[in-house]
Amino acid sequence: MSDLLKSFTGLKLMIVDDEKNIREMVKLLFEAEGYQVIEAEDGQEALRLYEISHPNVILMDVAMPVMDGLTACEKIRQSALGKNIPILMVTSMSDIKSIEKGFAAGATDYVTKPLNWIVLKQRILHLVKISIAERQVATLQHLEQIHNYTHNQEKNENLLIGSERTFLEIKELVEKAALTDAPVLITGETGTGKNVLAKAIHHSSEGKRKAFVSINCAALPEGLIDAELFGSEKGAYTNSVTTRKGVFELADKGTLFLDEIGEMPISLQTKLLSVLEEKQVRRLGGENSRNIDVRVIAATNANPEEAIELGKLRIDLFYRLSVIRIKIPPLRERREDIPKLCDYFIKKFAPNRQLILPNEEFELLKNYYWPGNVRELRNIIERCIILQPGPEIHPSELLDINSTKKNTLPNDIKVIDNRILTLEDVERQHILKTFYNLGKNQTHTAQALNISLTTLKRKLKEYKIT
Repeated sequence: MSDLLKSFTGLKLMIVDDEKNIREMVKLLFEAEGYQVIEAEDGQEALRLYEISHPNVILMDVAMPVMDGLTACEKIRQSALGKNIPILMVTSMSDIKSIEKGFAAGATDYVTKPLNWIVLKQRILHLVKISIAERQVATLQHLEQIHNYTHNQEKNENLLIGSERTFLEIKELVEKAALTDAPVLITGETGTGKNVLAKAIHHSSEGKRKAFVSINCAALPEGLIDAELFGSEKGAYTNSVTTRKGVFELADKGTLFLDEIGEMPISLQTKLLSVLEEKQVRRLGGENSRNIDVRVIAATNANPEEAIELGKLRIDLFYRLSVIRIKIPPLRERREDIPKLCDYFIKKFAPNRQLILPNEEFELLKNYYWPGNVRELRNIIERCIILQPGPEIHPSELLDINSTKKNTLPNDIKVIDNRILTLEDVERQHILKTFYNLGKNQTHTAQALNISLTTLKRKLKEYKIT
């Protein structure tokens, strides 16, 4: 193993394949290299195991019973814990359409059967190195954030990078929220910085020296979220061998950040509302309630009013959480902030390098749709710094903006002059225009439209778009 891998303990590979002999060969091969190998015989088992084992890389077969690899890959990518896990897809077909389906589902790379073990080891090693490097960067960034958040309010305001037009109202709301312990609801698309804003509120408040605990409601299985929120007593459920505090108790006297609150099961929303009103929690399997003093900040990337109409969010919980409501605009609505953000990220990731971002690059970046918002911009700048060694960096090359522009709309997407468009017509045109403008990338399109990938695929199927 390389020095990088030797310095990292607990290296984990998950092999997902319904063929037992394949799993055994992979296990034999990679355990000899020092990996810990986790086996799953179908996609459904993989979904259960990856949240428990946190593998560094997943080797996923496409064709499997119960749940195929493409579906499992999509579900992993939709959860917070699985967004950055490298997934190497294994397919018996090497045609372009099969490969495109794999990448559309979220695969990082692919190999074909029959497996070439030498090639497989090289691909896995490459993906593991990327995974470790990303974890190390994330750790350093986390430590840096902790350092930044312990500074005064003036320092915290620097976290809200943008024009006065963009953040004047938001900064005023942050200041007001910091003076109270009232619940806060933050709305905004994925990648706009809801977590950062929640931390800014916490570290601007009197309780800044107390705990800030964050939990993603969409990342936990329905059967475990109750215990994670409210705690559990020993023997409360299968494999519950110890008494555990929930996040409410862990955040006592501090702040609890509930991300993706709209993904919480309705039954638990009722219990959460009771906890917020009574300021007491009772552990799963417990008999006694415990007093808690927690400031709750919730966030969602969905429209709360629409979530209420769809029955995904209780209206009384919405009113309880949105005493103070802050909406973060998407990056495409504040394109004038892109140069300032780029400058910030360049200084952040390469403080000792004199890097230049040409003016023509800014124009290209301003014309991009940014479905991943500030997070996508940050990742692109970081990748440029790593991959482009010269004095100039060109993010547009990694975004593939030029090829995206080549995608043109089909002839049938046009305004119908002779009649008023129905709502169905408008929806179809908007979905397809976004789909083609984003280079037919289904994941980015779903994010931009703020709908699930499943919904987008169903719509495209209705429109006979494959």
